Amino acid sequence: MRGIEVGSVDTAKMEALATARGSTMKKVAICAGVAGLLIIASSVRLRRAGTGLSASDRKTAYARMAKAWSAPRKALAAGWGEADLPIAKLTDQAATGRLALPELAPRVSVLLLGTPRKPQAALVVLEVLAITSRLDKLTKAYAGEALSLPGERVVVIATHTHAGPRPHFGPALQLAFGRPELAEKGLAAATAYAAEQARLAYRRVWVSQASTRFSTYIANRSVGSDAAVDDRLRALIIDAGPRRLLVWSYAAHPTLVARHSDLADGDYPARVAARLRSGSGLDQVIFLPGMTAQATVATQRHPDHFAEAIGRALTGLIDIAEQSRNAKGAFSFDEIPLPKLDPRLPLLGPFVASAALSNWAGSSPRRLHLLRFGPVAMTLVAGEPSFGLVPVQAGSQWVVGMAGSGLGYLVQADDAHRLPEAPLVLLSGTELTAVGELLQIVSGVAPKPQ
Repeated sequence: MRGIEVGSVDTAKMEALATARGSTMKKVAICAGVAGLLIIASSVRLRRAGTGLSASDRKTAYARMAKAWSAPRKALAAGWGEADLPIAKLTDQAATGRLALPELAPRVSVLLLGTPRKPQAALVVLEVLAITSRLDKLTKAYAGEALSLPGERVVVIATHTHAGPRPHFGPALQLAFGRPELAEKGLAAATAYAAEQARLAYRRVWVSQASTRFSTYIANRSVGSDAAVDDRLRALIIDAGPRRLLVWSYAAHPTLVARHSDLADGDYPARVAARLRSGSGLDQVIFLPGMTAQATVATQRHPDHFAEAIGRALTGLIDIAEQSRNAKGAFSFDEIPLPKLDPRLPLLGPFVASAALSNWAGSSPRRLHLLRFGPVAMTLVAGEPSFGLVPVQAGSQWVVGMAGSGLGYLVQADDAHRLPEAPLVLLSGTELTAVGELLQIVSGVAPKPQ
């Protein structure tokens, strides 16, 4: 009898403990659910109504542009260098993961600009898809230290090749493109080496530019849109005596090599560089992406054939430009404040990210730069602008995209819903209009105020 009573008591205790545990688990689950909802609520919110470009922003942009174009003519100086990005060559028998052809290995290029004995700005160009916040900060630190320049004087640009080595993307891009391939120590060494080359080579230079319309090989890829694309091929030649550099720009997306290619690849810009270095007396070639939004290569997917056509055209532009080279010109470098923006999360409609979530996802600081070097003025923007938004016609006015990231596709508001750009149009119609107006002012397209 006592055993039965003791067993009964034990069973009752066990049932009470089980009930208590179940109650505790429910409370933990409820708390976890509430915490998750609070995290989500603090990470995303509805987009605020855009206010457009303010009178103050407009006034500042006109003032900065006027300052750049009125800068006094001085002797110009430049230095440049390059290094292969840290991804294995096909000749490396011990390599693992993706490889690269030696002659087409993706590179980092550094261009140091200013006046004699006074370097004032640097462009660091990486043959990768995009510049993330982490990549931007690290590259600026490596290059800035080697060049003795503050980070705000260094602009990091991606050539936007979809087959380039993958940096440390945020979670969304990592799902689409794969795990990182750029080891940070290797990237530091490559960037520092290219920057040191540029610093040691810095000297007085002659500069010249030429451009032409090259419409046969570019088209609008945005379904249903009749907006024009920028078909101008632009070239800037910097001559330092025995060494010559070509900086060139075109708007067609570098997507002739598939992003899931077995080889890391700089796409058609890398092939153009290889051809021109061997046949045009150039020791380095740097590609800057133009207004790539909505612009695609209008040809069969054969990067070598495309590079051959572009290379022939650039050879002609080099010959034309060198007839008017000059050792003096204006130099100016300035950062232009962007209007207050509220970029949404990709694919999430009216919802936008908090600053913390945006940084975690891989966005980089959003800024606009204006660089004047001799006959050329470059507007450097952290996104992919379209020609419809910034209808720049002059060959001396360059709009360079992918100078950082975080703004997504910058298209006309009427085209914001069109594929394939729509998922990465991150700004509202009002914000697109405001950024477009700012870009037009800085690029010399907007009419001057009366």
